Amino acid sequence: MDMSDLIKAIIGLAVGSIGTYLGLYWKIQKSLIAEYDKVLRADRTKCYAALWATTEPLAIYAPPGPVTGDSVRELSVVLRHWYFATGGIFLSEKARDAYFMLQKAIASTPCTAGLAQIAPEQLAVLRKASTDLRTVLTADVGSRNKPMLQNRHEI
Repeated sequence: MDMSDLIKAIIGLAVGSIGTYLGLYWKIQKSLIAEYDKVLRADRTKCYAALWATTEPLAIYAPPGPVTGDSVRELSVVLRHWYFATGGIFLSEKARDAYFMLQKAIASTPCTAGLAQIAPEQLAVLRKASTDLRTVLTADVGSRNKPMLQNRHEI
């Protein structure tokens, strides 16, 4: 083996080693990102389910009761508690914006004292903000998407 063959062998070994290292690095990086996304999605799904439930007082169909000044103020408190105690840290940027839009809609609602019902036009604003929030939540966790792994026997 002459010197030229030795240099070629060393260069081939170096290039192969670098390629193997980079390929392994890329694979580990992708694996870590996938695991992080999996854990974040699971945490978000749990937290978002709790947030979703808090918006029930603003249901369009078969609401649990009339929306009053007291119930709107209570909803804002429940939302605030959820934000600081449970899930605010898990909100995506879009979900955080939608959450604050709902809180702003609540804050701008002229709330008469006690059990007086909210005016229909203001109730429509609150319901839209609530619906918009839930829409963003479903987009974040992908719950409205088709499963990526579907039964191949389905038509």
